[in-house]
Amino acid sequence: MRNISLGLAGSLLFFANVANAQPATPATDAEYIKLVTTAAPDEIVGDATIVRIEANGDVRTLKKGTSEFTCFLGNNVPMCSDPAAMEWAKAWQTHAPPPDKVGFIYMLNGDNGASNSDPWATKSEPSNH
Repeated sequence: MRNISLGLAGSLLFFANVANAQPATPATDAEYIKLVTTAAPDEIVGDATIVRIEANGDVRTLKKGTSEFTCFLGNNVPMCSDPAAMEWAKAWQTHAPPPDKVGFIYMLNGDNGASNSDPWATKSEPSNH
């Protein structure tokens, strides 16, 4: 298992800081893959690249896929994103203008209560849910 390319790693780095503050992720790579694959339909997950964001921010490829989707735990939530969604997420996290394209993020296993009205909320409040 090797580190993935710098471009994708840069897009994923924003999840590393959030992931560090969350409960422990699955201990083994097999457990991690089992959890991550709950994010999207089999047709997406089966061909996706699966990466693991380590506590120090390093991103490891656990399974090289043949599609453009990348699946991982972000904020301890399983998700699979296409390249446009990764660009959007990076812009959101850095408060930069979003890309002018449509992206898809599968999160079929739910989330941890993220706000749907305040993208920079750090906790659930009556005003942001």
